[in-house]
Amino acid sequence: MIRTRNYATAYAALIILIGGASAAQAQTAPSLGAADSFAGLGSSTVTNTGPTVVTGDLGVSPGNAITGFPPGVVTSGTTDAGGSSSTGAQTSVITAANALLAQACTTSFGPGNQDLGGLILTPGVYCFASSTSITGTVMLNGQGNAGAVFIFRTGSTLVTASSSSVVLINGAQPCNVFWRVGSSATLGTTTSFVGNILAVASITLTTNASILGRALAQNGAVTLDSNRVTRSPCAAASGPSCPAITLAPTTLPNGTVGVVYSQAVTAGNGSASDTTSTFILTGTGGLPPGLALSAAGLVSGTPLSSGTGGTYNVTVRATDPAGCFGTISYSLITLTAVPTLPQIFLVLLALGLMTIGYLRLRRGTRDAAAG
Repeated sequence: MIRTRNYATAYAALIILIGGASAAQAQTAPSLGAADSFAGLGSSTVTNTGPTVVTGDLGVSPGNAITGFPPGVVTSGTTDAGGSSSTGAQTSVITAANALLAQACTTSFGPGNQDLGGLILTPGVYCFASSTSITGTVMLNGQGNAGAVFIFRTGSTLVTASSSSVVLINGAQPCNVFWRVGSSATLGTTTSFVGNILAVASITLTTNASILGRALAQNGAVTLDSNRVTRSPCAAASGPSCPAITLAPTTLPNGTVGVVYSQAVTAGNGSASDTTSTFILTGTGGLPPGLALSAAGLVSGTPLSSGTGGTYNVTVRATDPAGCFGTISYSLITLTAVPTLPQIFLVLLALGLMTIGYLRLRRGTRDAAAG
């Protein structure tokens, strides 16, 4: 079932389901050329706050300022501020963006923001007259073809809500997903994003957002805050499939209203623990009020009294840097705190004093009436 947010989205969804598969085979992935080795590339600056991890090259051009590394780190790549490699990469980004613009649209959305949350999309070129957003999860269905290409072109902005995600299914690969953004892109907190963002202006990743792909800004800054940006080369067609990813523990301990709670969820592929996966909540349901799941897999907080106890059903998904993921469903029970003996004593004392006061008031009223 497709969740529709307005009539335009519903109409587009019908096009996707009925005609998308046959019309979507013409699109091709553009070459990124000198930008292929870059995970992040800014034009004016690249700034970072917190323990961001960039896997791949990181650069800026024509600007020459990269700040916040450390505490951020660059792995499996180099840092280039205003050098020839970043300059060449920017030229390649412009060429790739023009190649994306040259391809015919297979599905077009009219004016106004279009939210992709809740849709399952087949390969194609999706064109948006203005802005697009993602609230929740959008799935990209490769239909069993590892070479399936998804192109999204926006006239203005791309914005994701907190904890949103792009999920690949049925063979789709992150290297073949392209987001050509007409102005700026902003990923909300803990967003799990997939694909290569080529933005005309700036790209901002808010706290704990992650990209399996690239963040390439043509004329603005790349702003990072405790993120994971992982370059995504295409896997060989004959390469191994995703390993089975299992999450632990199998159950979450119960919580108590008003008592601090902390429990780590971990992911592994059967042979070793994976510390690079990104964790999000998916599906319906949610954690008790006061608790939250971090991108690193920590469920923490203090259950609020507004929750008053009860059972909460939640599904956690862990996605590794290759786009492989596993899920687990939990039922977490929060209990109303049991009063301590001193608390019980204070309550009884208060009730006793109130009773004495009431009896005195009643006697005084009776004496006054008798007098």
